[in-house]
Amino acid sequence: MVRRAVVDALRSSLALTDSAAPLGLFCTGSLLARIVFQPLEESSRLYFSSLSAAAAKAPDRGDAERADKESSASPQYSTFEVAPTPDTLRAVASHLRLLLLFYSHLSLIFTCLAPSFTTPLLHLLLGSRWSRTSASPLLRAYALSLPFLAFNGLTEAFFQSVAPPRWIARGSAWLVACAGAFAASVWFLMRVRGWGAEGLVAANCVNLAMRAALSSVFVQRYFAEAREARKDSKEAEGTEATLSPR
Repeated sequence: MVRRAVVDALRSSLALTDSAAPLGLFCTGSLLARIVFQPLEESSRLYFSSLSAAAAKAPDRGDAERADKESSASPQYSTFEVAPTPDTLRAVASHLRLLLLFYSHLSLIFTCLAPSFTTPLLHLLLGSRWSRTSASPLLRAYALSLPFLAFNGLTEAFFQSVAPPRWIARGSAWLVACAGAFAASVWFLMRVRGWGAEGLVAANCVNLAMRAALSSVFVQRYFAEAREARKDSKEAEGTEATLSPR
């Protein structure tokens, strides 16, 4: 709901600007983001959810005993109910690493090419009338904001698929804080600094960066605690093997 409110606020604010160019570019950019990023986010969300569900299953007695031991130790870990298996952890890490590498290269392309090619692109596609309006700097700003959109979408997909209820509650509270920061940024950048529609895009970048920050913290803690849980499990197995009668 908070994400939808932010998008509606962006659309409404752009509709109140001096021409139809900002709103048209926003709708076009949103369509591009939906085509490129949304399928990756949704497929990643399903993939992470399936791996998380598979890790919680115990197909045989040995796995069930191991899951019970890890569950009894899990209160010291805040990012999962049952520790993920090594195979699950490797699969998740590989998927995240691959998409983050892809997004990093894509971000470099947008960052390097957007400042120089937005005006010629508008002139080529829509004519000189649009290339001389506020559409060119707005399109440049929106292109530079796409990396924020991409990284936030990926990290939030992992967070929403894997996070336990206590982290989901934290995330909900953080989204309210992000909405407040977005509103304050809009007021400061558009009213105080006079950036117009570009200030609105920059304010949305602040919102996306804050949301990605929480998800990134969760990702880092998840892998750190998973490695720690695996280490504790091995130590417990070694202790049991030492103390068991021969």
